[in-house]
Amino acid sequence: LSDFDFDLPEGLIALRPARPRHSARMLVAAGAATHDARAIDLPRFLRAGDVLVFNDTRVIPARLSGIRRRATTDGSGEAKIEATLAIPEGRGRWQALLRPAKRLRAGDAIHFGAEEALTATLADDPQEGLAPLVFDREGQALEAAIAAAGAMPLPPYIAGRRAADAQDREDYQTVFARQAGSVAALADPILERWFSKPFRESDEIIAWRNMLIRQPAEGYIGCCAAIAETDLFESTVE
Repeated sequence: LSDFDFDLPEGLIALRPARPRHSARMLVAAGAATHDARAIDLPRFLRAGDVLVFNDTRVIPARLSGIRRRATTDGSGEAKIEATLAIPEGRGRWQALLRPAKRLRAGDAIHFGAEEALTATLADDPQEGLAPLVFDREGQALEAAIAAAGAMPLPPYIAGRRAADAQDREDYQTVFARQAGSVAALADPILERWFSKPFRESDEIIAWRNMLIRQPAEGYIGCCAAIAETDLFESTVE
């Protein structure tokens, strides 16, 4: 990955998309030569037989902050919980990445939103930080509640410089966005679990994040399930 290292001054990192969007800068590589263009110039560089791949995923405000309350011998125990919705399973149920997972167990209720208007119950103990949440509503009522309580999962190079706001709900979408749900919501918490803070703050993390957001969430979950019982301290090569 060192071949892809380059200096990127913070002042050159865009915190908002270009307006109008077709005025965004585009780097064109022609063999060993490169030059700057604009997104609106793209048709000039296309040839018969070229394939264009469009990302039509609509990112939802999938990051929820809540409170878990549990009766203890010392009174009501509270813990702040962050849930990042990953995979919808229907009928008000989502697979979600939870932090800190060690403070949760099956049957716990988490209350989300400024007025705790949205509640979800853990259907099972977290595995690798992931657990099924069953919300107290479903369908359009649940979508509306998530939209009201959730925040957009901004990439770390933006989130580290400003908080998410209402404008991000439109800005942080492709112009082709149609389908709700994206693994982008899952990528940053995954990287935070597997990589140190200094590495996440380096340019090298960009390639890893791009790898994650270009795969189906089901693929990552399947990999976790496949290695869940593996002893990674021993060689797996015979």
